[in-house]
Amino acid sequence: MTKQRTYQSKLLDQIIDSISPEEQQKTDKKMILAAKIANAIKVKGLNKSEFAELMGKHPSEISKWLSGTHNFTVDTLMTIEAGLGISIIATDYFKINEEYQSVQIRIQNALSPSLKNSIVNKDSRYDKDAQKDYRYRLTG
Repeated sequence: MTKQRTYQSKLLDQIIDSISPEEQQKTDKKMILAAKIANAIKVKGLNKSEFAELMGKHPSEISKWLSGTHNFTVDTLMTIEAGLGISIIATDYFKINEEYQSVQIRIQNALSPSLKNSIVNKDSRYDKDAQKDYRYRLTG
């Protein structure tokens, strides 16, 4: 069994503290959109090239979509919904929250153990009292 070490970095703390909750939420939602699209492509039995052809796009654009950083337009999302036969733009708050948590769990489960251990406890980042106390854990 490996021992966990606590690592502190003022620079890393400053960088993470500079990310606003709104910006983190935007990033999370972009990643969820990408994960939903990637999952639908897989369920349909398509590869990226086949999906690109179906959408009339270059494979490089599909890679951008699936990167988790692409800023989709509503029109693009609606076209993807039609092409894959799925719902991406949910308007029901409870459905959105449930899907968000489900995708977040799947992403966390897909991470390697060492990467999982290095992730900051997201909830403590938003707790002003806990901000000074969170640590980055590295296995070693």
